[in-house]
Amino acid sequence: MKKVKVYVAGVGKSAPTLVQAVPFYKASNLDEIIGLRYDLCSLEPDDMKFVATFERQ
Repeated sequence: MKKVKVYVAGVGKSAPTLVQAVPFYKASNLDEIIGLRYDLCSLEPDDMKFVATFERQ
C-alpha cells in the first residue's frame, strides 16, 4: 500500500504518544497487541509517514 503522509496539528500531549507508538506497532505482531482500536481504511502502522507536527505554545 502507498504511504499516507500524516500531519499532526494542535493535539497537545497526545501527539508525541501517537508518533512514538507507530514504530512500536510496526515492530510488533498486530494480532497480539491491544491498543490499535479502530480500523482506519485498512491502514497498518507501516503505511503512515509523519511529515510534520504543529503545536501552538
